[in-house]
Amino acid sequence: MMINEDLIKYMRTIQPARTETYTKLEEIAIAEKIPIIPEETGYFLRLICSLYKPQNILEVGTAIGYSTLWFHDNSEAQIDTIEIDEDRVKRSRGLFADLGYDKRVRVHHGDANDILPTLAKQYNFDLVFIDAAKGQYKKYFQEIDAMTDKGSIVITDNVFFHGMVAGIKAPTKKLAPLVKKIQAYNHMLKNNDGWQTTFYSIGDGLSVSIKR
Repeated sequence: MMINEDLIKYMRTIQPARTETYTKLEEIAIAEKIPIIPEETGYFLRLICSLYKPQNILEVGTAIGYSTLWFHDNSEAQIDTIEIDEDRVKRSRGLFADLGYDKRVRVHHGDANDILPTLAKQYNFDLVFIDAAKGQYKKYFQEIDAMTDKGSIVITDNVFFHGMVAGIKAPTKKLAPLVKKIQAYNHMLKNNDGWQTTFYSIGDGLSVSIKR
């Protein structure tokens, strides 16, 4: 987290209540150490959906379907979400079927680098959320650029990566190459004339890019 933990705890006490489905998934994520967005990121996504009213949402990285819930419950959009892990695909599809969400949610199983070019031939997306393999962010963005039009929004999670990207915390030797890739991604967003990007200290860091 990029802000004081006590402030985060307080902030969570005054946010609107979430349904039992959200809290159950949060408990599962903690118990099984599955990475999901923090609830404050979810509320930010809800705000974006309320303001922008997207019609076609693309999510790169489904996990157990937690962030997909935020998109589904706060928009009327058709949602395509990509997940490489087979067990998580089965789990999220089961969740969406149980909730009746599978009418508006399509879960694609596979590597996003393989699936994105296929989706680019079929759909234009006005809202994209990137939250998958951090080292692949630049590749994902290149593909997403081809399937979006002027005014489309791309939100990327974990762009501060536990403070390591900003140099607040030193990365381990193993994580150093990944941190450099995220730094390069952020630099690319900052200097991309085709997109206007703003960075926010929400959760583990978000970038919001709007296509010019």
